[in-house]
Amino acid sequence: MSPVQTVLLAMTPSSRRDHLSRQLEELGVKILLDETLKEALESLRYRRPDLIITGLELADAKGPELVEQLRNDVRGTLLPMVVAAESLETPARVELFELGVDEVLAGDVPQEELSARVRMMLKRYRKLGAVLPEAESIDRRKITLLQAWAQNPGEPLKPTSAVDSHLGYTYDRAREHFGCAPGAEVEHLEDLATRMCLERKFYDRIHLCPQCSHYGINFREVSPKTKSPDISRVEMLHHFKCGNVAPVKDFLSGLDYVCPKCSTQLLHIGTDYERLGGMYVDNTTGETFSEPETDCVCLACGFVTHPEHLIQRNIHSYTISERGLLAAETGYLYEMSLDTVLMDYDLQIYNPSYFQRQLALEMERARRYRRSLGMAILRLDQYDQFLEQYGEKSRTYLAQVVEALKSSTRSSDLIARREHNAIIILFPETNLEGTRNACEKLRGEILKLKAPRPDMQLTVSCGVAAYPEFGETPEELMKLAEECFAKAHAMGGNIVVVVGTTPPEAIP
Repeated sequence: MSPVQTVLLAMTPSSRRDHLSRQLEELGVKILLDETLKEALESLRYRRPDLIITGLELADAKGPELVEQLRNDVRGTLLPMVVAAESLETPARVELFELGVDEVLAGDVPQEELSARVRMMLKRYRKLGAVLPEAESIDRRKITLLQAWAQNPGEPLKPTSAVDSHLGYTYDRAREHFGCAPGAEVEHLEDLATRMCLERKFYDRIHLCPQCSHYGINFREVSPKTKSPDISRVEMLHHFKCGNVAPVKDFLSGLDYVCPKCSTQLLHIGTDYERLGGMYVDNTTGETFSEPETDCVCLACGFVTHPEHLIQRNIHSYTISERGLLAAETGYLYEMSLDTVLMDYDLQIYNPSYFQRQLALEMERARRYRRSLGMAILRLDQYDQFLEQYGEKSRTYLAQVVEALKSSTRSSDLIARREHNAIIILFPETNLEGTRNACEKLRGEILKLKAPRPDMQLTVSCGVAAYPEFGETPEELMKLAEECFAKAHAMGGNIVVVVGTTPPEAIP
């Protein structure tokens, strides 16, 4: 029997539990003592026992229901299970066996018999070990990574360039630990960061193909008309007399310039002709144009798209947190906190999926009690400039905007991140005019914020809708608010567009 094998003993404190613990200790196994069903289920997931021995009454569950919930766990389904009870009638024993219990220990069991039964159960586990869920072994590897990291907690984990990674980066130590392809370890590191076991620090921002999520993007200049990348930059001449404009090479005649249109020799620059700024020529059609367009080609899958459709992703370096050190010490990988599940990591506002659930609930509540429900979608007009010019520092200014929104709204109002880097706010029991007034206040607070440059003024575009004035369903209300937001953005920003107003209503 392997010395690393572990027995989960789920029983409330009693002389019987103490007796079983002493008997198991003599077998040389590791014992996990849990007194509640919740603790037992967490031990199944994170501490990876090899055998379950449970009583029929814990602090938060008892009877066959207790056994059923242990068996319904993804790991508890496969592990051998023993029920220890004082005495059981035949019908009760039959019910336990039907629920999947392997053995029932009634009363005190001699040490030799208990040893034989436990050895048999652990031997069965070793045969089943190869088919246990991979997610469980991955969680165990995450713990061992933290335990190794805890030996030198001040050492950060930094990415290195890797052409064979779909992200263009890899974390060698983590990749070797998880035994995965380059780049695949990022998913496990991000999970640890989400569980607050690791702390992130910005390292780089990359662009990924929206089709295959590969970093190999070729940015190229193309002809606006044909989209051909076969273009050239040429110098142009303008002949004043006949007005001909053509590439310099068309004017060359030996060492002289001769207009190809009127055959006049050009002698003096500024009198006969002038040099124009560079133009571009489409080598496939011969057409000229002033500025090329830019598109992107994925070198991995060949997908062609516009730069604004690329996926932006931040690459981080990681350090182990206090919670990670605690997980390393206890061997217990804590579940994600409720706030982490619901909150957007960067701005600490609710995420889109949580907002969608709450929107449906608030709409139903408004309909049932005949109340109003306002909605606003807004975005900082300077958002793209922030990303391009300030990188990681842009989060500082965006966080200031979010804090201004939080301080200017009620505790009952719900603020969440929206797709395309917009923010959406739900105003319960607020009609269309009240929502508009709330957005006036929000816009005023944004204008008070100090921009990163003296020549920049922070402004927002905002679209407003409300139930029951407009929109009978959550989908309709969202669509109307999005349409108003799009109008506000198209009008140059720094404006609030309210549904049903013609022309769109601007905040002075």
